[in-house]
Amino acid sequence: MNRAKQIRLDRAMGVLDTADGAGISTRTLNKIEAGEDVKAASLARLATFWQVKPSSLLMPATEEQEAA
Repeated sequence: MNRAKQIRLDRAMGVLDTADGAGISTRTLNKIEAGEDVKAASLARLATFWQVKPSSLLMPATEEQEAA
């Protein structure tokens, strides 16, 4: 699991609510969470929505975060 999915789950947000809030499609969000290539602008929108660095969204979730 990557950090993007972990953040979404930690915030108890659904895919649709997250995508709508960030202004991206659910397909794009799914690609980000799967670690697939997406446009930098899409990654930036999601990062802005969550107020995190775009590069942090593609990092693997830590074991500590996955256990929570």
